[in-house]
Parts: sequence; structure tokens; C-alpha cells
Amino acid sequence: MANGMPVLQRHPIFANLYHPCNFSFTIRRVLRKLYHHFFRMNSLKPIIAVLKNKYFIASLLFVVWMLFFDPKDWVLIQDRRNKLSELEKSEEVLEQRIKDTRAELDLLKTNAQTIEQYAREKYYMKKDNEDLYIVNSEE
Repeated sequence: MANGMPVLQRHPIFANLYHPCNFSFTIRRVLRKLYHHFFRMNSLKPIIAVLKNKYFIASLLFVVWMLFFDPKDWVLIQDRRNKLSELEKSEEVLEQRIKDTRAELDLLKTNAQTIEQYAREKYYMKKDNEDLYIVNSEE
């Protein structure tokens, strides 16, 4: 209590509402004042003024157009980014295959046993005096 007046009485919303005898009536008046203070049209005027501003409307339309209707819109850009990441992963796999194939080629160029093994495994080749049996194992 400063100046002999309760804190509630000093606030402009609650001024002239404090009456100790009629407490329920005072609460109703306080709630009505609070409602009109926070939800009256005067508090919406600055927001409405911004929404009616022609530059705000033009900027908002530009942003909506660029995000959704432009040929290079946001959805298309995201799809292309996803496809790019998939292609980069595929590129890494293919580069690894190329390395493996080059290593195998080097072995085939230098080692005769590797050539024979490769021909037997990949092309089912055999020597003249051999019989070849192919067994398919289903897993």
C-alpha cells in the first residue's frame, strides 16, 4: 500500500471500482473493464491498418506466388534437392563399383590364374577333359 491506496485501486482499469461491501458487483465490473480493454476494436486498428497497406498486400502476394505458383516454386526446389542427394549417393556407389572393376581388371591383366578363375565363374568355361555342373541355390 503506497499512498494509503491498495495496488488494485491505483491501476487505471480498476480505478473507481474498489468497494469492499459489494465484492461480486466489483468483480463483474472488473471483468467487463478487462474485456473491453483487451478486446475492443481500438486495439485492432493498428493490425488492420497494416493489413490494408498496399505494400504489405503486394509483398504478401509476391511471397505466396513465389512459394506456390512460380515455375521454380519451393516444392519443386525441395524435390530437386532430394533428387540431387539421391543422385549423389548413387554416384558414390557407382564410383566404388568402378574402383572394384579397375582393381579386378588389373588382376586380370597380370595374373593367369585370375583369368582362369574369372572365366570359370563368370562365363562357365571349362577345360576339354572336365564336366561342368551348375547348381542353383535358392536362398
